[in-house]
Amino acid sequence: MLDSIINRAQIEIEACDETIVVESNEAEVNKLHLIVVKTPGCNLTAVGHHIDYCVSVKNESGVDVEDLLFRDVLDSHTSYVTGSFMVNGAPATPTVQGQTITYLIPEIEDDEEIVICFRVRVDS
Repeated sequence: MLDSIINRAQIEIEACDETIVVESNEAEVNKLHLIVVKTPGCNLTAVGHHIDYCVSVKNESGVDVEDLLFRDVLDSHTSYVTGSFMVNGAPATPTVQGQTITYLIPEIEDDEEIVICFRVRVDS
């Protein structure tokens, strides 16, 4: 899916009883199109157990996208397991403040998919 917004500007001037029109180049801006899907590693759990979550992010914008801020607010009955955060299978370090996990994704190329996984502990 590649949708874009295309626009052009004009300058008009009256000179010698004529209208002269000068057009700009065509400016094209792609519409952001990311597909984000979060899945749990299990459908049933209990206090003291863990849940592994994975979030896939696919860029179908037609261009590379930079500086995406991933944010996940955890349920109040869970806590993040330190050291469990992975991006495409490689360890990464998110920022964790209370129940909120954030991570800056530097870039996702067009048609690229990244997968972020982490673990939480069920506290109550």
